[in-house]
Amino acid sequence: MIGSWRVSSPNRTGLARGDRRRRLRRGLRAIASGLVATISTPGCDERPTPEPAGVRDVVVATNAPLADFAATLGDGVVAIERPAPDGEDPSLWRPDATTISEVQRSELILLQGPAVEPWGVSIPLATARTRDTTANARSRFPTGRAGTVHRHGDGPAHAHGGNSDHAWLDLGIARLQARAVRDALVEIRPEHEATIDSRWRALDRDLASLHRRATAVLADAPPMLAAHPVFDFLAHAHGLSIESVDWPPGTPLDEERVGDLRAAAADHGATILLVDTEPDGAARDRLAAIGIRPIHFDPLDAGDPEGRGFLERMNANLDRLAKAFANRDDAAAGDGSREE
Repeated sequence: MIGSWRVSSPNRTGLARGDRRRRLRRGLRAIASGLVATISTPGCDERPTPEPAGVRDVVVATNAPLADFAATLGDGVVAIERPAPDGEDPSLWRPDATTISEVQRSELILLQGPAVEPWGVSIPLATARTRDTTANARSRFPTGRAGTVHRHGDGPAHAHGGNSDHAWLDLGIARLQARAVRDALVEIRPEHEATIDSRWRALDRDLASLHRRATAVLADAPPMLAAHPVFDFLAHAHGLSIESVDWPPGTPLDEERVGDLRAAAADHGATILLVDTEPDGAARDRLAAIGIRPIHFDPLDAGDPEGRGFLERMNANLDRLAKAFANRDDAAAGDGSREE
């Protein structure tokens, strides 16, 4: 088992805890070059090894939605592992060389899509054992994605744009991803096809029902601001007017950002600000003073410390939005009360 990974095994339910001390921070180039040297060092006959030996009977899912879908469909059939620790954006997380080696030896690797997992395109992965779960969803992608370059605290500079990060916020794409996971699991466990297929049909019904609820809740959504540019798939799927502002998680709400938010709210006619992490009390007070009410919308990429799955977490998002839309006068007044 890989340290710090969430695990679902065929022999038990629940999630095991690994050794978090193995979360070493290294640059991708150093990891990649060191790893390739390790797995390709010539022996006496000077012939390189094409890929690590000893494939593990494990399915790796690189983010929380994929891990949840895989665990739902593969419970008791195959072990599921997710590399990034709870609360950490998997598109920014950097695994160490040992973890990458474990990923390479996995029986199946479920990826979010092109350029989402940077380490996934910087190291050799066996094509036959790797699946891009958004491959059949390209027609649903918003066009012209070009997010603002920013940082999360001391993290790397990056932008959300041009790839499929957070594509599951379009629940139509989430359904296609669940189907891709179903097909991949059936490929490696054909003897369990009936079980996997039955579970997928139930999951697909639940996702379809969730999609209908999202459509109803968001049908008359007002213009909104977003503190982090990760909601374009949500906006595209439901025709929402969401203007992203530059207030990444982990950065202070200083005077400059308050001014930017005030101007954006006036230009966009918005009183609701979508935040993917809860602001502290001081920040909420400053937002209330300019007539903006923050509403927590979990982007679902990282694992949930409370152990909630995709359906429950997305329903909680819709609950908060439905409450905010039903109390727009309160939102405009900016009473600063915390949304649970």
